Amino acid sequence: MDFTRSSPQGYEDDDVSSISKDFVPSRPASLYGKSKKIKVGFCEIRLFWANLLFAFVAVAGQVGQNVSLPLWIDSVNGNHSGKSVDSYFVLSFASLSFVIIFGLGTLFVKIFSPQHLGETEKRFPHLLLFLVGLCDALNGALVVFASKGSRTPPYLQAILGNFLIPLTILFRLLIVRKKPTLLKLSCGVIVVVGLFICLIPTIFPEVDPKAEKRKNDAQGVSRVMWPIIFMLGFVPAAVMNVIEEKGVKMESQSSKKGINLLYFLFWTSSYQLLCVGLLFWLDILPWYGNVSNIQEFGENWWFGVQCFFGAAGCDSTSGTRGTIFILMYVLSYVGGANLLRHAEGATWLAIVTYFLSDL
Repeated sequence: MDFTRSSPQGYEDDDVSSISKDFVPSRPASLYGKSKKIKVGFCEIRLFWANLLFAFVAVAGQVGQNVSLPLWIDSVNGNHSGKSVDSYFVLSFASLSFVIIFGLGTLFVKIFSPQHLGETEKRFPHLLLFLVGLCDALNGALVVFASKGSRTPPYLQAILGNFLIPLTILFRLLIVRKKPTLLKLSCGVIVVVGLFICLIPTIFPEVDPKAEKRKNDAQGVSRVMWPIIFMLGFVPAAVMNVIEEKGVKMESQSSKKGINLLYFLFWTSSYQLLCVGLLFWLDILPWYGNVSNIQEFGENWWFGVQCFFGAAGCDSTSGTRGTIFILMYVLSYVGGANLLRHAEGATWLAIVTYFLSDL
């Protein structure tokens, strides 16, 4: 899946045939990153201001995710029924919501602006869409399960998310053969060093004077393992962003345009939901999951649905926090996809969404 610009036309023939007969990586003369203005909705905006808007949307979405995810998972702690909104419910229900939201968006474009969903989309390589969805599902399976406040403390989660920056630099070098600048490489090294420093109190609680005040935190090996699992969740996230960068910058040879982003997000979300469905067994896995058998799994999932809509003895807290998380994730998806298409690429997206969101 490595696309090399080596011929005068921009690509090797084998690369083109291995991906699609119509969609190919965007040429140096492509409109992405070259035109001074782009169309956002019904308005034309200068590229600089458009990317600034996309960056704001992506950062706002990421901050909202970081805050609302542990709050949603812990929203019914102490509920008299003894049941909880568990990690798998959050992951699967959110994935289903993304399919519905982007599906409705795609349908809207199909009805009111069909020229932006032409026949060329049918020839876009679905293997690439599947890989993005698979990586997104794996990211969720690791991060969401580790996001309970009793597993990875919320104060650590925003810090550990910065692990995405050095990982993106690494995978961008391996997958698309784009070397980082000295500034980006230095940023990645600083982030890695900073993460290890931040993890010292977790690995060695005796150096943390506040350790005794956090009695709900995981203890023993779990105290170390859950933050590590949370960090490992950003490995598939980095791969996903690099592959997505390639996908959104590919253009049709016939129309000279890229794939519609709503269409792209609908299919990647659909494949994500499929992969999440196949990972249901994680919720039953000893130590990792939240239930002990398939019957309890079904009851817990149905309780999560009821609780989201204010039933099963729940108030509006779970539904409100869940809705905020889903909407923030959608903002992150939309802002990120546009930044990947119109800005420098996956490394810039990682720096914007995680480094700047901590400021």
